[in-house]
Amino acid sequence: MYNTPPPVVIAAQRRFADHSPLLFT
Repeated sequence: MYNTPPPVVIAAQRRFADHSPLLFT
């Protein structure tokens, strides 16, 4: 629960989205 997610979280979401594009359309 971050107002501004740290770069680590963003990188993790981007990497995860790369494997599951359906979750992040």
